[in-house]
Amino acid sequence: MAGQDPDNGIRIAPTPADWKELIAEKRKKYDVSNDIRKLLESYLKELALALEVNVPFRFNDENEHRMSGELLGALKSTINEKSPSLKSNPIFSQLEGSNLVVTIGSHDNPSNNITGGDIDVALNDIDTLVSLFSCPDCNRPVEVKRPVAGQKKISCRCGKKYLDWKI
Repeated sequence: MAGQDPDNGIRIAPTPADWKELIAEKRKKYDVSNDIRKLLESYLKELALALEVNVPFRFNDENEHRMSGELLGALKSTINEKSPSLKSNPIFSQLEGSNLVVTIGSHDNPSNNITGGDIDVALNDIDTLVSLFSCPDCNRPVEVKRPVAGQKKISCRCGKKYLDWKI
């Protein structure tokens, strides 16, 4: 899953796109709960960076060990403060439910009853979250470092996707 990305150069860690491809192939035969949890964490880390989400300080590689629940909570807190138009979006509560399902499914649990429908809902919730923040044209999230001149908005790299944002 390591490789080269035309926008970001050589990468060692898998991207969200890598996780999605792996999940699509793997789910034909295996439980993919753990992979979906990693996909969600990967997207949440990308959004946390782009939106400058405040999370508690941790030394060195401990920042890489953040769980999806912690990242989702920090993202919601930032959204509540910076983008009132998004704070009541139902995807945040839906993601909490999906996160619980895939977290339970990704741990050794004798009564693990994660179904294909649960997986579909979790993947759909992740796609919905991504569509809120990412541009379909440049495939990049909106970023705090890209304010829209004269407006209380931030945009993606190409400027076609933007969000209301208290700057």
